[in-house]
Amino acid sequence: MYDYYYEYDIYEFSENGLSYIARSYSDAPLDAHILKKKNDKRWRIFGKAKYKILGQADFKNALFIKAVAHLRTQGKERISVLSKTGYEPV
Repeated sequence: MYDYYYEYDIYEFSENGLSYIARSYSDAPLDAHILKKKNDKRWRIFGKAKYKILGQADFKNALFIKAVAHLRTQGKERISVLSKTGYEPV
């Protein structure tokens, strides 16, 4: 039906209940986008973890720093974060 489809990898970096979720499209192998975060211990709605958009404090978080470093070892040269105003480079 369609001539085009989206193929991508999802990365989840977790430590002590906090997770960062990233995505990388196969047709843009040098790019990765960190999309959201969740905290299993603190943000819950009806028993399910709630996702939140990243803020400036996340850039200093040790897990975030490790996630960016890992993405770079995977060949991701352009890493961005989804914020309230759109994608911002890391």
